[in-house]
Formats: sequence, structure tokens, C-alpha cells
Amino acid sequence: MVDCNINAIIIKVAALGLDPTKHLGLRISEIQPYLVKMNEKYGLNICGEGGEYETFTLDCPLFKKSIVIDDYETVIHSNDAIAPVGYINFLKLRLVDKKLPEESSYLDRLVGFPVKNSLDYITDIDEDDIVDSDKGGIYVEEIQDCSDQVW
Repeated sequence: MVDCNINAIIIKVAALGLDPTKHLGLRISEIQPYLVKMNEKYGLNICGEGGEYETFTLDCPLFKKSIVIDDYETVIHSNDAIAPVGYINFLKLRLVDKKLPEESSYLDRLVGFPVKNSLDYITDIDEDDIVDSDKGGIYVEEIQDCSDQVW
């Protein structure tokens, strides 16, 4: 998310190492180094995939408008000493036009970002994970040979 210029903020925390009074409202780009430390210390999933935190995207290259928070409140759901739970409740949001080139397409806005296509994911497969073609599987080379075909 950070590498793709996505402006997302933390809107909920629920994990050891995350504190609603310190971390709610922080941008992912601001908290990323801290999340890495908490991963090393407590095993926190840096991407929040275990429900450790939730995000809200305010802006990204694909948006034609950005979201501005005009008013919010912080809600402490559980003031647990080990892993307090809190979230942001938005009270007032608004959209603001972005200055984009007239002929800007979605694809134009993604140029230069580390976005993978399906073939990139296939070539990331470790050779040990590839099924033996004698047993009904296919090799990456076979997939690449037909990557220009329309399915």
C-alpha cells in the first residue's frame, strides 16, 4: 500500500502492541516501521490480516476525488491493559476533486507502481510448488507459452 502511494489511515486497533490513543488516525506510511517492530516482538501481522487493525483509504492513484475527514470521534471498545480495542467513528466526511490530467486513464495512473499481473504471480511460484506434469499438472513454461492467448 505504501509503495503504491495509497493514503490509508488506521481506523481500528485490536492487538498487543497497538494502542488506540497512540495509533488511531496514523497513516500506514507513518506506522509501517512500528508494525515491523511489533511483528518481530509479538508476531503481529504487518498487513493486519489477523484483525490486528483496520484501515480506511482516503486517497490513492485510482481515485478521482480524495476523502477528507471533517469530524470524527474515537471510541474505546475495550480498555484492556494488554490489547486495548478502539476505533474511529466518522461523523463528517467530504470528497475533494483532485487535479488530474484531462485524458488520464486508470492505467495511466498506475504506471510506475509495483502492480503485478497474473503472469507475474505465476512466475513467482517456487519450482518445488509446481505439480509434476506427468500427474496432470502444468509447468510455468507451458503457462508462459500461452500467456498471449485470450481465454
